[in-house]
Amino acid sequence: MAMDQKALIIGGFHGDEQPGYEMVDGLVNELRNGTGPANTELAFHTLIIPRLNRGAIEDHLSGVTSYDRRCNRQLVDLNRSLPVFGNNRSSPRCPNSATAPVQPENQAVIFLTAGARRYRYAHLSARQPAGQYSAGSTIGQTGVTGNAVADRPHLHLEVQQNNRAIDPAGTFATPNMVRAAFNPFAITNINFSEAENCNPCAM
Repeated sequence: MAMDQKALIIGGFHGDEQPGYEMVDGLVNELRNGTGPANTELAFHTLIIPRLNRGAIEDHLSGVTSYDRRCNRQLVDLNRSLPVFGNNRSSPRCPNSATAPVQPENQAVIFLTAGARRYRYAHLSARQPAGQYSAGSTIGQTGVTGNAVADRPHLHLEVQQNNRAIDPAGTFATPNMVRAAFNPFAITNINFSEAENCNPCAM
C-alpha cells in the first residue's frame, strides 16, 4: 500500500453499539503500544475517530435511558446526518434526523477529510462559494468565462485527489444529454463530434 494513500476508521456512530467502538479502541491501543499486526499492516496514513457519538456512548455506559442512544443527544442519527443523504434522512428511532442540520460530529469528519478530494468547475458565469454541497444543489451557472468560445457556453470539470488531477471517470459517468439554461425542460443529446469549445482549454 502506497504511503500517499489514506484510510478513515470511525467507531461509535451509534452510542448503543458497543462492539464497534470497543474494536476501534483496541486498534488505537495497539498502535500506541507499538505491538500487534496493526503496526505493520497499516502501511499508509490512517485517521482514526474511535468514538464519534461520544455523548451517547457515555450516556449508554452510565445507564441513561431518557432517549434512544442510537441517536446523539440532539436525537439525530449520525448515519443520516451526512450531505450525501440530501433530504432523505429520516430515522425511525431518532426523530430529529430528517430536519436537523448536519451535526457537529459529522461536520468534524467532513472538515478532516475535505482536503483529500476537490472538484473544480471552469467557465461558469456564476457560482456558489467553495464548500460542501449535497446532490441536487445548485453550485453554478454555465458560462463562457476564461478562454471558452463566446457563443458556446459549457462546463469543464476537474477532479483532484491530494492536489493532483485524476480521471473523473472513476467518479462520474460520461453525460450524454444536456439541459438548456434558458429552458429547463429542453433536454438534448450531446454532439460529441463537435470541436472542443476551447483549445487548449484552461481551468
